[in-house]
Amino acid sequence: MKHILNNMSEEEKNSIREQHTGGMKVTTENFSRLLNSKLGDSKPLVNEQTAGVNFQQGVQTGVQSGQNARKAVNTAVNTAVQGVKQTGTAALQGAKQVVITIGKVIFYAIITGGVVVFLIGKQIYKVSEAVGNSIIKFLAATGKATVSAATQVSQQVIGGLQSAGIAINKGAQFVGQQLGQLKDSTVTLVTWMINQFKQFGTTAWAKILVAASQIKEWSSSIAGFLKQSWNSIQNEVGVAWEQASNWASSKASQIKQGVQSGVNKVKQGVQSGVNKVANTAGNVYGAVQGFFNEMFERYFGFEGTNILEIISEASTYNSKSIL
Repeated sequence: MKHILNNMSEEEKNSIREQHTGGMKVTTENFSRLLNSKLGDSKPLVNEQTAGVNFQQGVQTGVQSGQNARKAVNTAVNTAVQGVKQTGTAALQGAKQVVITIGKVIFYAIITGGVVVFLIGKQIYKVSEAVGNSIIKFLAATGKATVSAATQVSQQVIGGLQSAGIAINKGAQFVGQQLGQLKDSTVTLVTWMINQFKQFGTTAWAKILVAASQIKEWSSSIAGFLKQSWNSIQNEVGVAWEQASNWASSKASQIKQGVQSGVNKVKQGVQSGVNKVANTAGNVYGAVQGFFNEMFERYFGFEGTNILEIISEASTYNSKSIL
């Protein structure tokens, strides 16, 4: 080897040395830029377990938030019930109206001759007494809707009934007969009522959808509507409708029986995705759970047996929102 190098010029030797002392470099920067320009900036895959943990943490936060929202205790409500029941029964004579407010929406419940109808604009919706009772309890339990005391029917409501084709001038008995002959509008009224809670945002609407699924007077009739509505926000909640409604069914039974149990663990509803999304979805679903516990403690806490007694109790929850 030395002999060969001895016969080479200095220029040839320097050329060889440069190849071994950094004179030639290989860079991947241009290659990397080329790949990214064609494939996009590839992000690392999120560990599914980490996403699940974030979802559960969000659930716990949401549940605590929902439970902390309680501003009235049922025992305080029940102390007023006995006096309420007497005044409610005395008020059964003659037609009565109740003003119901959900955010920016105002409508009326009208009770006459054992018939319950709801007046929305110039449209009348008749429901059974059981459904009417459930609607008042449901709205009152949220604390977000305001239910007024039962009062004499106002001129505004009389005008609304007349606009809807009810012959007011033929007397209360005939009016009662006319209203009694109207077809049942439970599905139309309840779905309309639930949709009014959209104005308070996705989380509030999700709470109402889950809660509505457990009201026996209408749950089977609007099951398709509830599932379809939930599907439209499922990505923001993080769990499927079947999971949410099954949890609610089990929990409602516990609450009704007076069992105060801890928050059930939920199956992971996020298979993959960014941790922040998982946490947010968990928080929404947790808020649904926390709300559900509080709402149904209120709902099952009503002691009234007719709509006027229930209306009298309902006012106790006005402005005490847990939504």
